[in-house]
Amino acid sequence: MRETLELLLSMPSDVREKMSRMESSCIAQVLNAENGDLAAFLAIRDTIGEKPVDRQNTLLQAEILTQEQIDAMVDAEKLGD
Repeated sequence: MRETLELLLSMPSDVREKMSRMESSCIAQVLNAENGDLAAFLAIRDTIGEKPVDRQNTLLQAEILTQEQIDAMVDAEKLGD
């Protein structure tokens, strides 16, 4: 489908002859995008591999505890039970 969409995007708009159902569907998607359909545009963009990468920056912080601190936490939890 990606190759079909890339071909259709490079094709003049008056070249819409006998085509397969896949090609016809792709043409409809291109026409919808040309007419302002954002969902059609996004589907085409994503299919041809131009979707921006979604990134999330995460910060992992860890505290290193000594055995004494771990024991104190365990003891405190036992007292709470």
